[in-house]
Amino acid sequence: MATIKPVRLFQLSKLERDALREVMSIGMGHSSTALSKLLNEKIDMELMTLEVLPIKYLSRKLDEPHKLSTGIYVRITGNINGTVSFILSRDSSTILADILMHKKIGTTKVLGRVERSALEETTSILTGHYLTAMSNFLHINAIPNPPSTVFHLSGSIIDFILLGVDRSIEYGIVVHIKFGWENRTVKSDFIVLLDKQSLEKIIESINNVYLKEGKE
Repeated sequence: MATIKPVRLFQLSKLERDALREVMSIGMGHSSTALSKLLNEKIDMELMTLEVLPIKYLSRKLDEPHKLSTGIYVRITGNINGTVSFILSRDSSTILADILMHKKIGTTKVLGRVERSALEETTSILTGHYLTAMSNFLHINAIPNPPSTVFHLSGSIIDFILLGVDRSIEYGIVVHIKFGWENRTVKSDFIVLLDKQSLEKIIESINNVYLKEGKE
């Protein structure tokens, strides 16, 4: 199989890519702090990779595209339109549910209503802090809606989410995240699906804010 090369709507400069990564890293840092306070446990979050890709490549760039997975997604409206998705393998989602609910790892076998609620709250925290960082640094107002959960192969989760969004969505920001807790780690995919106008607005704001600051 040929290697999939990221095909971007723009040939992003290194500074633009770094700025996009910085916004995500800031949001993740605040999310980590919020989760640690909520759980009274230190939760580390590491941004492993970030890419901007056409949606036709997204499922192949997920960490485990052919495994039964849990997807929690949040619609976003405001100055930008799209969806934020948090996707974990079945095993990772049950481990994270145990961590979030202060249970012994391996206790949760099936994600019931309470476990799903804990994962949805985590997704809301992640999304909220990411959008707040975007608002503070790029001056873009984005409003999250209540989260929803779906179970399927992770690649199919993306297809399911796309069925319910504007067909003008062409690109996604794919972020691989690693959660750390004591000696445990959990990997997940954080995906931001945006229509063309929204992605253009984000890149324009990056240029207006970060590139101007670099010239001063």
